[in-house]
Amino acid sequence: MDRMKRDVKVNHVFILGDLPCAIESYIQCKTNEQRVCLSKMCDGVKDCSDGSDENQICKSQNFSRTININPQENGQIEFSWLVDDPGQSFKVTIVDIHGENILKEEVVQQARINVRGHVECGRYMIIAQNTVNYKIQLRTYKYLPPKSHTPTNLVYISESRMLKWDADPHTCVPRVFYVNILLT
Repeated sequence: MDRMKRDVKVNHVFILGDLPCAIESYIQCKTNEQRVCLSKMCDGVKDCSDGSDENQICKSQNFSRTININPQENGQIEFSWLVDDPGQSFKVTIVDIHGENILKEEVVQQARINVRGHVECGRYMIIAQNTVNYKIQLRTYKYLPPKSHTPTNLVYISESRMLKWDADPHTCVPRVFYVNILLT
């Protein structure tokens, strides 16, 4: 089998690093004055020098990252999460990670909430804390409204041997399309 060599041009390189943490979203490490962003708690990495962000609550089933996110149009997201007792109430906090402020803070009587005010491509964190046993559920996310990512109006222009299409991707998502051409 012959090997093919292809030149590839890279348009964008994304480097993921530490995200800023809102002031209200820190936890105190146990044995010193160090504090760590709540989003780093129970992630498998010991950010506190004593490891207190990875033991205690993580292993006691009082911490979970199981929040479901259902993005809607116009900056709205519907959140839901698992509960042991349907009668429990939760203090829900939505933090804008880039703006380092709280988008919403509310006590709800069910394991779901609809929140408006999200900005397209904005990064957020939701914290749902049980008001009885203080079990914490947490998730970080990026708001992307539901839109079609599939290209439409596909046209081949034979004179220029060019393939063109319309697409409406999000500004924060790389615009990469794979074209599969079948010759018949």
